Amino acid sequence: MKDKPFHKPVVVSPRFGHLRQIRTVAEAGRVLLHEWPEGLNPKKNNQAAKIIIETLRGNRKPSEARKALIDAAQAAGILIDDGQNDGHQIAAE
Repeated sequence: MKDKPFHKPVVVSPRFGHLRQIRTVAEAGRVLLHEWPEGLNPKKNNQAAKIIIETLRGNRKPSEARKALIDAAQAAGILIDDGQNDGHQIAAE
């Protein structure tokens, strides 16, 4: 499996006061597996994990994995910046 970069990083806060800037599909998988808060919308988390694995196998585009990660982070309430707000943090809005 080959790692693939995101066109823009995604910033999440998996633990209070701890920001993670996720730049690649493999990094998204590691954060989802090892740092993600447990029990927060497992359906979205499982869907993101599945899409990330499919992307690493070459069956999906990195943009699909990035969107799934953003959806899971929004559902868990840990999305800080999805790179679409010209540097403005989502949590501040």
